Amino acid sequence: TGARSTAHLPRNSTAMSSRTVYFSAGEPGSQNEQSNVLPFDSVRPTFFKFLKSYSQGNVYPYVDQLTANCEKEEHYLQVNIQHMEASPDRDVRILASMLKDMPGALYPELEAAIKNVYREFRDTDDDEDLQIPDVQLLLETSQTPSTVRQLTSDVIDKIVIIPGIIVQVQKVGSKAQKLSLECRSCGHTRMVECGAGKDGVLLPKTCGINSGVDGQRCAPNPYVIKPDTSVHYDMQMLKMTERVEEVPTGEMPRNVNLCATRYLADKVRAGERVTVVGTFTTKNQDTNYNKTAEAYILVHGFMRDTGGAGRGALDLDLHEEEEFQKMAKGGDVIEQICKSIAPSIIGSEADNTELVKQAIACMLFGGRRKFNEDGTSLRGDVHVLLLGDPGVAKSQFLKFTHNASPICVYTSGKGASAAGLTAAIVRDVHGNFALEGGAMVLADGGIVCLDEFDKMRPDDRVAIHEAMEQQTISIAKAGITTVLNSRCAVLAAANPIFGSFDETVDQANDQMDFASTILSRFDMIFLIRDLRDEARDKMVAEHVQKLHQGKSTDVSKIQVPFPVEKLKKYIRYARAKCDPRLSKEAAEYIGNMWVDMREQARQARNENKSSIPITVRQLEGIIRIAESFARMEMQQHATADHVNRALHLFTKSTLDASNRKNITDLSSLSDDQRANILHVQNMIKQRIPVNGTVRRAVLVEELVNRHGQDSQVVLLAVMLMIRATEVQEYGRDFILKRLR
Repeated sequence: TGARSTAHLPRNSTAMSSRTVYFSAGEPGSQNEQSNVLPFDSVRPTFFKFLKSYSQGNVYPYVDQLTANCEKEEHYLQVNIQHMEASPDRDVRILASMLKDMPGALYPELEAAIKNVYREFRDTDDDEDLQIPDVQLLLETSQTPSTVRQLTSDVIDKIVIIPGIIVQVQKVGSKAQKLSLECRSCGHTRMVECGAGKDGVLLPKTCGINSGVDGQRCAPNPYVIKPDTSVHYDMQMLKMTERVEEVPTGEMPRNVNLCATRYLADKVRAGERVTVVGTFTTKNQDTNYNKTAEAYILVHGFMRDTGGAGRGALDLDLHEEEEFQKMAKGGDVIEQICKSIAPSIIGSEADNTELVKQAIACMLFGGRRKFNEDGTSLRGDVHVLLLGDPGVAKSQFLKFTHNASPICVYTSGKGASAAGLTAAIVRDVHGNFALEGGAMVLADGGIVCLDEFDKMRPDDRVAIHEAMEQQTISIAKAGITTVLNSRCAVLAAANPIFGSFDETVDQANDQMDFASTILSRFDMIFLIRDLRDEARDKMVAEHVQKLHQGKSTDVSKIQVPFPVEKLKKYIRYARAKCDPRLSKEAAEYIGNMWVDMREQARQARNENKSSIPITVRQLEGIIRIAESFARMEMQQHATADHVNRALHLFTKSTLDASNRKNITDLSSLSDDQRANILHVQNMIKQRIPVNGTVRRAVLVEELVNRHGQDSQVVLLAVMLMIRATEVQEYGRDFILKRLR
């Protein structure tokens, strides 16, 4: 073998590792001449040549970008690694490969090369070197990323590309780049460069002047730090978790800490989906290498995931894309999608099972998000509420949605809090406050499934009002004031207030404990009853028996057009490629229908009949549903047929439920009805003293039989008193306790 010479690379201010790095110089004619290694002294001129020579036609993007940034006093340059890998210059391609394997060693030389380009652009002399600012190198790439779970010891001190969700953001702090030291005894000063990222520096234990003062050596540890002459830059610590859809079932999401410096600090917010390009490195805490080192990613670039709801990489080949386009033009794709929604759940038209499947399909595809000229936006996500008896497969619908949606977070209302759903302020290990996003922030661009919605505390339900309509979460806690995005749809499942529907009660006001403010935010509300029908019961019993026996049923015999994975791909493809709008004819048609519904509601109000208030929210909900049907067919315009489907679905869900149950607003009651309810409430207060108790059934029986009141009015009065926290209800016997 030929002789080999090595050049030691000293550690400097931007190196990411304390390990010694060697470069093979390689003599002519030796085996190293063909190796993929550049001499250390060739790194800077090679990168300098690449930045000046790289062009796209007659445009030199890196020279132009550096010029524009420097004119704005923003001293950074963003370089695409793939441009280096595709360079015709072999040395540049080798440099790109070396950059991935040893970024800590090369980064100072690459930034020095950018500084030389800046010097040439400014036409400065060498003696003005101190006036030239440091230019930060930012990296970007479109290569296939890894995952948080693939961050092992094999990739330490190498470039990694990791996608994820920012869940915690700390305040921006300062990090020393160069420390100015002064000796206590003799006044000797020197500059010491600090490590990059979270690495620090050990102060010299002896003075740099051996003679000291009057020939006497200075005492040990003589140096003190002079902050006024030291050089600092911004640094921010963040926490990123793996994407929700990539977490294996039954496992906890894994997190990784990020360190963003200089121009990358304060660039991302909690809840944003980003792809990080950086160096996976460790913090040098002490000299005890037996301890586990703290690993983190020193960020070199943020790439935000764009595309709105359902965003993500379209991992489709040409055959799948052609198949989807062919199915979209088939004419019956909507029916095929609805058949593919929870095929193991069967029901009849009377219990709204098929309508619920259509509503879930609309929610998975969603409508179009609109942006107004004044900066406001209109949501395109469809919210659905399933209110039904126990055992009607509400949770199964939620589980299927969780599996079929590209982005989805499943949670239960009993264990969910306002901070867990929206955002929380937490303390880090150093006692500083940091912002951490909740479920609705993590599900940005997807769906949140809220089971046991009725078990949530009223204060926690109020916390999601802004997230459901404005699709933002405002935070003003512990000195942190910000706004997070929560562009997600909500699928909620709840039981009536008494556990199941009471067949003797006609008004749903008497059977649920939801305020009109939260109910009006749902585009579709379904009442699912466990009907007592012999034919239906036999069909359901046979279906359940065959499911437990492992036999095929009538549903599974039918070829499902869209299995779960295929449906997930089609949803992502449709949301990325199709952005439907209302056609002119559809807009006129839906406007006329809305005016008619408003007139019917007004007439019902004048006749002292209960009816749902038809507001602009209902009009916007119908438009969103129509746009979702158009997106299923990959059409750019929602037609009158889509509007008819939307009106049918809206009428059979929210309007029918309201006409039977009046579940949206108590203001639709007449003056006589409100006076009668107030009279019954006064009778209840006379019957139950403060802190007194009585069974609900006994109270209703007394007021009906002895005082001639209507049972529905009594139950409505009790429900209103429970909502006003005047009465508390508990126990299996529905004990009523008067609180005030």
